[in-house]
Amino acid sequence: MALVTAEMASYYAKQGKTLLYALDDLYEQFGYYKEALESHVFEG
Repeated sequence: MALVTAEMASYYAKQGKTLLYALDDLYEQFGYYKEALESHVFEG
């Protein structure tokens, strides 16, 4: 996974972007998604 991240960082650095800016671009293009998980325990 570290190698893929390094390749992504190199790719976006050539475009003058950081990984954070690239992620912001993805959010802008596809939108944000909020996910939540709730657990309930019922005795009995």
